[in-house]
Amino acid sequence: MLNEPQVRDVKIVELVNKAKDGCEISKALLFENFKWFLRKYKNLLTDGPTHLNEKDVRHFMSLFVTSKYRGILLSGKINKDSQIAINQKISELRGQYMELGKEDVESIVDLTFFQCLDVYDELGKVRKECRKHGIDYDELSKIQKKKWEKKYPPVGFEGFILNYFKYLLKKNLDKETKGIVPGIGWCQPLTSEEIDIDYINEDQKEDDHYDIDETIGLNIEFNSDWVNGKTATWPFSELTTQERWLLKNRYEDKNYAIKLSEMTGSSPTQIRKKISDIKLKLNEIIKANQPQRRD
Repeated sequence: MLNEPQVRDVKIVELVNKAKDGCEISKALLFENFKWFLRKYKNLLTDGPTHLNEKDVRHFMSLFVTSKYRGILLSGKINKDSQIAINQKISELRGQYMELGKEDVESIVDLTFFQCLDVYDELGKVRKECRKHGIDYDELSKIQKKKWEKKYPPVGFEGFILNYFKYLLKKNLDKETKGIVPGIGWCQPLTSEEIDIDYINEDQKEDDHYDIDETIGLNIEFNSDWVNGKTATWPFSELTTQERWLLKNRYEDKNYAIKLSEMTGSSPTQIRKKISDIKLKLNEIIKANQPQRRD
């Protein structure tokens, strides 16, 4: 579910189906229903509130930053120090997109929504998996279709928008701004008041935000011996073989949660949680072996 649905799910499905059949009224109603969602991105890219308290917006911004800040954005644990860097990146993006003009930027956001609608197929996942096995989904019997759909459930439009929109929007923006040099635009640098996020406890020390993403892959030769533990050095030697295997496949082989779920049989959500748990475990190992401070 999105954060502020204006129409019941059944209505959404009905509008999507009619819109994909070419009904302009349904397209307009669907667009009206998602205006609040699109407004978040228009605000972020122009001169409005940044909406960094919203998970999907943070994930969108994570596509523009280095790995050091990507993990912070994905987790939502933004402190005052990391805010400055993220603040600067938003200002840079706004300055760059100023070259296009505010109306054009907003039009790109709207266009991206309709592109998502055009490519959306609630059975896209199951069709893809069937093709991998040389099977035409549409030629299957009802019983066979149900078996496949049980394994690869249909994806709702809201879920599709949340996951696909940010990537397509970045692609469209990159295409439109190719060659544009960032400059000073109609947006002034953001102030702390404009960043609508919840700060974590200011008393937390900087080393409490140890960037494990920066450690993973640093001077590590990922191979079978490392996975099996023969060449794994501390703190990775403290992990299980399965945990090291997940890190290798995620960070060295660049397999994301969806691909890893296909490889392991676990859901993408379970994969993400497991990797998050491994990072937490590594953090705890590192913290436990840090010398105690003397105030």
